[in-house]
Amino acid sequence: MRQYDDVNQGLKSLNQKFRLPENEQREIIEDINRKMDLPMTTRNRVQWKYYAATAVVVLLLVIVALPLIFDNQSFVGESEQPQGSFERNPTPPVTDDTEEVEYTFLIENKLPFDIYSMELRVYQKGDLIASPTSMNADGSPIKQGDIIEFEFLEMDGLEAGSAVVELFVTLEKPSKGSEKQFSPGKNSIMLFEEYKDFTFWLIGESVDKFYLFDVSEADLEILNVEQIKEEDNEIAAMIQERFSLGLTKEEVRAIIEIKYASSLADGGEFWRYDFGENYASPLDDMAGIDTEGLKEGKVQAQLFIDWDDENKAKSYSVFYLNHSDGKVYDYRVFENGLEKHHAITE
Repeated sequence: MRQYDDVNQGLKSLNQKFRLPENEQREIIEDINRKMDLPMTTRNRVQWKYYAATAVVVLLLVIVALPLIFDNQSFVGESEQPQGSFERNPTPPVTDDTEEVEYTFLIENKLPFDIYSMELRVYQKGDLIASPTSMNADGSPIKQGDIIEFEFLEMDGLEAGSAVVELFVTLEKPSKGSEKQFSPGKNSIMLFEEYKDFTFWLIGESVDKFYLFDVSEADLEILNVEQIKEEDNEIAAMIQERFSLGLTKEEVRAIIEIKYASSLADGGEFWRYDFGENYASPLDDMAGIDTEGLKEGKVQAQLFIDWDDENKAKSYSVFYLNHSDGKVYDYRVFENGLEKHHAITE
C-alpha cells in the first residue's frame, strides 16, 4: 500500500504539472500496479513448486532406504556389529512332513527305582549312528512302569542289518554340568528291518546289575509277571517275594531249611528242592520236572537254582501247582533279571 500511496502522490504531483485527464490517470495507475504485482506473483509460485518437489523427493528416499537399513543392514559393517549378537529373524529349519519313521524304540522302566533320563546309542559297522536322549517333558522321574519312546527317521541313517544297541541312564538330574551315567550290564545285538517297532525292558535289581532286554518278539503276556498269590501256591509266592539273583548258598539255606539235591552239569552246579512230605522224584533226570506229580498234588512245588563260579544264584525257577485253577505253572528269573510266568499244563 505504501508503494501505491507513493506512486499516487507522485501522479498527483504530475497531474498538477501536466493536468492529465482523470481517465488517463486511472489507466496509468492500473498499468503500473499490474507491472508491480506481476513479478511478486511469479516468484511465489516458483518457490511453492520447489518446496513441494523437494518434499516428494525426500519422502521417496525415506521409503527406499528403510528396507535397506533394517533388512539388509548394508550400512553397518560386520566389524561394527556387537559380539555375541544373534541373527535377526533366523530362517526356521526345513522339515519334511513326509519323512517317515523307520524305527521306533519303546523302553519300559521295570527297575525297582526311578531314573531321570535315558540315552540310547546305536552302533553299526563300528560307528556311532545315533545317540538321542529322552526324558519326561515335565522333568519328573521315569518311574517303574513308565515308557520312553525313541523315533528314528530315514534321515538318521540307520540301515537294515546288524547293530548294537546300548543304553545309558541318569539316576538324578545333573547339577552344575555333572552327570553320572550308568549302563546296563549287557548290550543288545539285534537285526534292523525296515519300518519296525522294537520293545525293550529295563530290568534288574540294582544300579550294579540291570539289563536292557529285547522283548520285541517275545510273548509279553508271560513276561508281564504279576504277584503270585499265597492262596494259589504259598511256596511259589514265598520264593517270588524272598528270592533274588546273587543270593549265596548260605542265604538260600537260611530261607529254605529242607534238604535239597545237588548236581553238576555243563560245568556248573545246580540244586533242586522238592516241596512235598515223603516225596521221592520218580525221574532219573536230576533236572527233570515231575509234571504229573505236581498235577496230582504229590509235590507242591519244585525249585531249581543255578549257581555261578562265586556260589551265587545266577538264575532260578519254581514249578508249582496253582490251587485255584489246577494248572501247573512255571515261574523263573533269568540271568539277566527277566521274569517269566506262565502255565505249562491245561
